[in-house]
Amino acid sequence: MNGCRVRETPPRTSFDSVFYAEWERWRERPAMVWVPRVGPPLLRTVGHFSDMARRVANVLDGLGVTPDDRIALALPPVPEWWELAAGAAHAGVPFAPLPEGGGMPDLVAAVRAVAATVLVLDGARSELVQAVREGCPSVRRVIRVRGPSVPAMGGVVDYGSAIWAVMHSSDSDHDAPPSRGPVVLTHDDAATVTARGYEEIREAQDRLAARRWTRPKPDLHLNLVPSHTLAGVVFALFEPWSAGAAILVDEIAADLTASTDSGTVARVAALVDRFPVSTLSVPASAHAALGAGGAVLRTDTALGLDRAEPVVVARILPGTTLYRTFR
Repeated sequence: MNGCRVRETPPRTSFDSVFYAEWERWRERPAMVWVPRVGPPLLRTVGHFSDMARRVANVLDGLGVTPDDRIALALPPVPEWWELAAGAAHAGVPFAPLPEGGGMPDLVAAVRAVAATVLVLDGARSELVQAVREGCPSVRRVIRVRGPSVPAMGGVVDYGSAIWAVMHSSDSDHDAPPSRGPVVLTHDDAATVTARGYEEIREAQDRLAARRWTRPKPDLHLNLVPSHTLAGVVFALFEPWSAGAAILVDEIAADLTASTDSGTVARVAALVDRFPVSTLSVPASAHAALGAGGAVLRTDTALGLDRAEPVVVARILPGTTLYRTFR
């Protein structure tokens, strides 16, 4: 598969109903503040994502997608990324967040590396569908998210239309049974894709608790770790939501692993100035850039740290530092 090895991690625990039971208890809580490229921020509640996870599970079931399939998520940071990821996990279908950026060859290589049978693609990149399917024979279905209307193509499903159909179906409240298979496939280095079970994700979260990390109430979390890594998917999705925290998502995502130039750091600083961010996770390599000159981690105004140096609460996973801010 394009020179990449897929290492299987034996799963021991299913992505069980506890996660969703908590969601039902927190339905009115904020789950996401999304900052689009154009227009005002959008608030989504826990109830929204709980409902959408079930609907996505039903869409996948209707398409004949099973836990033996693998879903590649090739989306920018838009709310549908989280809807589809949560829905895939709820349906027990492994999903693989793909690295952002790059052209058609990079996309083909990433899809082949995870042996995806379903590709979720940004509608703005619809012109790549045919090339990807030719380069990735394993892909049987393409789910197209957003973007302008395009001519119908065999095996290509419009996400919005599919969700609409499920909402108006008599089977729309059907819950998919939980799976004991892998939940997510992560690209943790250039040569290895790892299939991870829910137990491994829980163990990563338990390391937080073991280090006595507690979230403030309420908490708005900003994750800056790339979501195609284990650390990134834990802090972008599983850990904050299982703890009842909301997440701040910027459509113009700042990739601190690719660049820590002044423009990128200024973008992050503007976010924490504008919104009540109380925790953030960043690549450890970006620590110095974020602290330089008090750009993001500072002792005055917005974040109000109670000491001169950033408080490193826990190094949860290799290459990642989680900071807590104090107001």
